[in-house]
Amino acid sequence: MDDIFEQIALELRHQYSIGYKPTNFSNNGRWHKIKVKVNPPRGLPRLFVRAKEGYYAIPGSR
Repeated sequence: MDDIFEQIALELRHQYSIGYKPTNFSNNGRWHKIKVKVNPPRGLPRLFVRAKEGYYAIPGSR
């Protein structure tokens, strides 16, 4: 079990969260598609991105 917990802890330490708000943001209720790309530095293994495909700009939200 210790090996499994160590693996999980290692994976969690190598995760990142990012936030983004476009300069022309408007709460128009429409779907806005987003795309996240990662260019890893040379020599690193392939990186994986898990992200939403987009969002609804709901009126009344920030």
